[in-house]
Amino acid sequence: MKTIKAADLHDKRMADNPAYRDAYDALEDEFALVASLITARTRAKLSQAEVASQ
Repeated sequence: MKTIKAADLHDKRMADNPAYRDAYDALEDEFALVASLITARTRAKLSQAEVASQ
């Protein structure tokens, strides 16, 4: 069975599907926020469960 990476699917859809690309681009702020939260949590050496319990 062939495994397909999510990043490869994303790259193909970004290149081939304007509606997908527009929807993804419209969420740029949300993706940036999530990336910032993950970075901060990782630097603080906290698990997702620890952050959720606060």
